[in-house]
Amino acid sequence: MVIDLRKILLLNNDKLIVLSLFMAFIAAAPVVAFLPVLRHAFYCLFFIAITFFLVNNNDFYKKNKHVIAVWFSIIVLLSILNSYYDLSIAGLEFYFYFSIALGFFVAREMDSFLTLIKIWVVLNFFALIYEAATGKYLVNINTAYEDYYYYYLRGLFSDPKGGAFFILMAGVIVRGKSKLIFIIALLSSFMSGSRTAMLGLSVIFLVDLVYNTFLFNKSLLTFVKKFLGLIILLGIVFVAIYAYLLEHIILLDKLLVSFDMQSSSHSVRSYMWLTHFKLYLFDFTLWQMVFGYSGYTRELIGNGAESSWVMLLTEGGIIAFMIYFIPMCILISRAFKNFYLYYPFVVIMALMMVGRVCVGFADGTILWGLIFSMIKVKNF
Repeated sequence: MVIDLRKILLLNNDKLIVLSLFMAFIAAAPVVAFLPVLRHAFYCLFFIAITFFLVNNNDFYKKNKHVIAVWFSIIVLLSILNSYYDLSIAGLEFYFYFSIALGFFVAREMDSFLTLIKIWVVLNFFALIYEAATGKYLVNINTAYEDYYYYYLRGLFSDPKGGAFFILMAGVIVRGKSKLIFIIALLSSFMSGSRTAMLGLSVIFLVDLVYNTFLFNKSLLTFVKKFLGLIILLGIVFVAIYAYLLEHIILLDKLLVSFDMQSSSHSVRSYMWLTHFKLYLFDFTLWQMVFGYSGYTRELIGNGAESSWVMLLTEGGIIAFMIYFIPMCILISRAFKNFYLYYPFVVIMALMMVGRVCVGFADGTILWGLIFSMIKVKNF
């Protein structure tokens, strides 16, 4: 019997793409910290697997001409932006485009990606516990947050906010598939110190509990059992979170401030939104309003927009904004027919207004994997 190596590789190249993508882009911090050579190896494996897939899968060209056209247009757009602007101002700020392409490959092998996400959530949780117990970062690459240890824990990420947003989107993707992993993600969000992640997963947790407890009960006994189980579960989660917050009173104060609309924190955030948006309206040329001006507003103000939607406008223009906005609206409109499946996108869209959520490699890739898998592009 002759083994056709080419067929074996064609059957497994999607898994190779997802594995190498995950390790090179999402699990980059610990790889760089402990085994930096491997990151370059995973980069190479990722691009080799994609090249092999494109060269050997002729059906892909026939069935996905529109996708290839979009990718080609993005590459041309990025090249134009690179040559048109002095990107040394703030570096390549429009990396959020790349998470779209990464999300496309994730959607082709969602089960494998979901398994990796679950494993990473658990490992990250233990890393957070280690940091909380020892007061030391496990992965200490980005020193920008050294003075804010009690606010942010990093886990397996060099950027604590990036790690928190990964936890947020990991919770979204595992909900309904693994209750245990979702609870771990919820607890991790509080340990991370990010209010955006905490509030986002808490809202989804409560809505899911209410939805599953008070609906679809065929008998009074089933309702009572679920209701009692809900009370017990809420009690356990509340005690665990409250006990942790008491040990980190600064974090508790920070969380409570989220509900004070007159707080300086909200004032500063609103100021950032408006200032970046005003610069977009009054300082940008028509070309820049369409394609963005990467790094310009950040350089002038000295801080990011603190909002994904405003950031997309200033960094990528109306094109980047609409690339994110239209698919989100399509999915949100489906919540009228299937509330449970699609309502988290309402939460995500709101969180993207108050934080830089879903524009990073980790959280952005998960978002676009969900979008591509749910919209079901023709012949995908």
